[in-house]
Amino acid sequence: MIIRIAGLLLGLSSVSCLLAVAADQQKSISERVAEELARGQLYDGEMFDRLVALGPEALPELCKQLDSYAFPVEIMNVLAEWQDPSVTPALLDFIATQESRRTTGMDAAYVIDAARVLREIGDPRAERVLDSIAANQANSIQLRFEANAALARLGSPTVKARASEEIMQMYRTKEGVADMAWPNPDVVLSEVFYQGLCDVQSKEAEQAVAEFLTAPGEGYQKQPVVKILGRREETRNRPKILEVLLHVAEHEQEYAEVDRTAKLTKLEALTALYRLKGVVPAERLQKIADEMLKDEDCNAWAQSDEPYWRKKAERLHRIKVDLDAELKREQQAPAPTAAVAAQLEPRAQKSGATFREPGPHVPEMPATAQKSTAAGGNIREKETMGTKVWTVIGSFAAIALIAAGLTLYQRKMRK
Repeated sequence: MIIRIAGLLLGLSSVSCLLAVAADQQKSISERVAEELARGQLYDGEMFDRLVALGPEALPELCKQLDSYAFPVEIMNVLAEWQDPSVTPALLDFIATQESRRTTGMDAAYVIDAARVLREIGDPRAERVLDSIAANQANSIQLRFEANAALARLGSPTVKARASEEIMQMYRTKEGVADMAWPNPDVVLSEVFYQGLCDVQSKEAEQAVAEFLTAPGEGYQKQPVVKILGRREETRNRPKILEVLLHVAEHEQEYAEVDRTAKLTKLEALTALYRLKGVVPAERLQKIADEMLKDEDCNAWAQSDEPYWRKKAERLHRIKVDLDAELKREQQAPAPTAAVAAQLEPRAQKSGATFREPGPHVPEMPATAQKSTAAGGNIREKETMGTKVWTVIGSFAAIALIAAGLTLYQRKMRK
């Protein structure tokens, strides 16, 4: 009788455990997205981190929430982070919906944000809609600028040339560009303008961006520009921009007395060059990372009670670890033969790179900060599932021991 009861308990416990795991596995991605959107955030950027951690499979559901969620910019930040062209139709539908709600023109801030996301994605399918926005003089200067900035990256050659020239004309005349949105609110703020200028492929634009990044200034204005350049594969073939990024990574701390965020700008430049892989020798980046880890202020980031600063410290440490591993692999790798070296030389000249041919590939740094691989986005889920599996195994083992104990006890009583 006792053995039967133990067997029954074992069966019921096993079924309940399996049902609990299955219920969590069956929780739809839409439910998980809804839960995250409904939660508040304890620090700036927490919702972004949680939504990115859901992985790219959450993108379709996030797109469905664009028009109904109270703060669509939170969703659009995640879409921009993944840079996945599959979300382009949803963004174009969102723009169309916003347009239908207005009687004259389109100057809604959400449409400006949508145009900015489309620029990050770089999908040519957005050209027609963006070209229409840029050509509509009834739209605000800000909206037309964002549309042109996107077209400068994703447009066809003729459209790209026209959009780039309009942006450069704004740079030359400074018309519609200002340091503050007062007394005229319909202007493009200077730091936003330089973010758009990053995608104009001309020597004049590169010189303008270089002067902006190397001049003493507020780091909060420079950091978005540096981040954009680090996310563009086109940057590999822009020697002037690469030199500037390296200059910022090595010398930005010289402005620390006038800019308290100078070391954060330095970290963004290091991150940008690290992400581009191979455009700067790893030894040089490792030296920068070493110096930052020895810096008193940078060390304080790791001790901070604020998640914002701890995340910066974690990113710096992760970059240093990856660079150490890369250099170790390079030291252990056999030297190329003369024939291989002769083949690499023409490739290095053709690439236009000023530092070296790209070296061995190292997996990109996980998202936020991006950053942001698909595997990295699912780490939390994998750890949770692993814990639950071991919980089930532990439950089975505990019940089996109880049953064995009861059996031995029953045999002893019979004797």
